[in-house]
Amino acid sequence: MTSLCQRIDGLGPSLVTGPEAAKRLGIEDRAVYPWRGYLLDSSRTFWSVDTIIDLLSLLHRYHFTRLHWHLTDNSGWRIPVKGYPRVTEVSSACKRMDFAEYTNVDRNRLASYQCEWAGTDNSGYYTAHDIQRVLEVAEGYGIEIMPEVDLPGHAEAIILAYPELGNPEITAGTAHIGDPTPGKNLRNDLLWPSDEAFSFVEAAVDSICDLFPSHVVHIGGDECDMVFWEGSRSAQAWMKSHDVADGAGIQKAFTDVARRRLDAHGRTCAVWDEAVATGLREDDLVCGWQDGCGVDTARKSGNPWVFYDAEYLYLNREPSEGFSGAFGMQPPLPIDRILDLHFPTDPRMVGVNVSLWCEFIPTVEHALDLLFPRILAAAARAYWGNSVSREQLGPLVREEWGRLRSCG
Repeated sequence: MTSLCQRIDGLGPSLVTGPEAAKRLGIEDRAVYPWRGYLLDSSRTFWSVDTIIDLLSLLHRYHFTRLHWHLTDNSGWRIPVKGYPRVTEVSSACKRMDFAEYTNVDRNRLASYQCEWAGTDNSGYYTAHDIQRVLEVAEGYGIEIMPEVDLPGHAEAIILAYPELGNPEITAGTAHIGDPTPGKNLRNDLLWPSDEAFSFVEAAVDSICDLFPSHVVHIGGDECDMVFWEGSRSAQAWMKSHDVADGAGIQKAFTDVARRRLDAHGRTCAVWDEAVATGLREDDLVCGWQDGCGVDTARKSGNPWVFYDAEYLYLNREPSEGFSGAFGMQPPLPIDRILDLHFPTDPRMVGVNVSLWCEFIPTVEHALDLLFPRILAAAARAYWGNSVSREQLGPLVREEWGRLRSCG
């Protein structure tokens, strides 16, 4: 990415966003949405600080205003947590996963990926100094960073370091990873309801608030397989003693702990749209991502929300059937779908966010191969909203992409 950013410095202004694009379109230069974001997945792939700084330069060119920094997941935990030294010793040092359970990929391409990349080094975490470097560059570009610590699911890396935070039956040997449960096999990637796990959540939120100044902190809330809690004797006992009816109540308990710590720091939270089902506060920001339902869930929540829709803005999906470039997920997301995108009319929709999840993106070259040229169309849509047609945007995107290709 460094070489790309150096080369585009001499290209002149963006042709898809900003004043030059407005001039070409014959309209006023005014962005529709204040939130024009990009999700950086540093858990699945640990990106160096220099790479992130180069990314910020690219986002600045296309008038992005937010970086959603996904810092924790099953694949690795990328920030230190006070009082939990094994986070940086163990949780940040996981080998690259094989993602064998993924069904939304071509199986032959998955096998090739596994042969080349599974089990390779993917270790690393960001120190306070690293984060400050990124924050200073982002501030200079007018980009606000929203950090995410994903709770209470996607916790495999943390549980690897601190088994007592996960399923106690697995730790005791009375249950085993892979055991059949209703609809899926048992995993150990959920924090378990306990004083120890709630204390960890408090420490994690305190740490991320100390590291980042953002008023909004994302606390995850997606893809929690509640059947694992609901089928567990220990979790059932906790639910009974705390008058909690189901797994949604357990997730709410974790969210409430995180919210209380955010309150103490004067912050508010963002959540993925699944968390709507567990109850929201009026100032929670909802990120609507799920295919076919996430945006609708976010709209109906009555809360402020951001358009993350995977069907249109998950650029980790391959751009076409039979794509032979960098390995991505399915179904394909062609650039025409982004150009045709029409956003809902809703005053509570504060913006648009592009995502590049990095399970199968181990290098900058792989990332660029999937991002371009679709990120140009996504940036243009996020900037102009519904005010500009596909027929108007298409030529500008093609011309900008041609300029980028001409510089190598």
